[in-house]
Amino acid sequence: MKVIEPKVYIDRAKKDYSSKEVASRYIRLAEEVGLWKSEAFVFEKFVNKDSLILDVGCGAGRTTFGLFELGYRNIVGVDVSKTLVSEAKKRSKQQKIGIVFDVQNVMNLKFRDNSFDVVLFSYNGLMTIPGRENREIAMKEIARVLKSNGLFVFTTHDREADKNFLDFWKNEEKKWKSGTEDKRLLEFGDRFVQENGKQLFVHFPNTKEVYSLCAKTGFAVKFTKMRWDICATPQIEKENFGECRFFVAQKTGE
Repeated sequence: MKVIEPKVYIDRAKKDYSSKEVASRYIRLAEEVGLWKSEAFVFEKFVNKDSLILDVGCGAGRTTFGLFELGYRNIVGVDVSKTLVSEAKKRSKQQKIGIVFDVQNVMNLKFRDNSFDVVLFSYNGLMTIPGRENREIAMKEIARVLKSNGLFVFTTHDREADKNFLDFWKNEEKKWKSGTEDKRLLEFGDRFVQENGKQLFVHFPNTKEVYSLCAKTGFAVKFTKMRWDICATPQIEKENFGECRFFVAQKTGE
């Protein structure tokens, strides 16, 4: 008899992204790639250098250290992975730059209300949270710790933007309509991707879904653009990261 694996859930996703295999990749990316050219462009366009920034899902500090080097000195990094936070702390100590890193879950942040000017959740991190309701919880927590009119900068995949995957998603939609989808998944747009020998959960939204998520959680999108439309993508980035869509959303109310 075929055994069906249980549906993906928060603790499993946390465990997978904290595994030794995946952690080693994120440590390498922090050391070898650093801040994307497009990330630097977006921050310099929308974020003042003296802003207080929370880098959620910071991993080993790829974006945290990159932003610091760009001149953003008031920055805190958090991640659910103890391994990655430990690596980030080690690097911060070695370089004597004093960035604060902490192990925290975006769905239950330890910070007070209205603490930050900007929150960053880089490279599709928001979409590694299984379940729309859970992503809403994360977004509400981000809104809570943001100051009035604060900015949330994040990226997601866009299942309708990459022509190379249009047929894949058409076939997936047919599977969901016929009830033949992967039973481990929760909703259309979910899939598992291979990374360092591990199957990792990621949700692939379209822009309509992201706009709806923002509206439900107290944000208004003020900028969105695919990474390839922002600036030329360096080869090292192309080799290590898939394409994604940038969003800059502003907290709209108290």
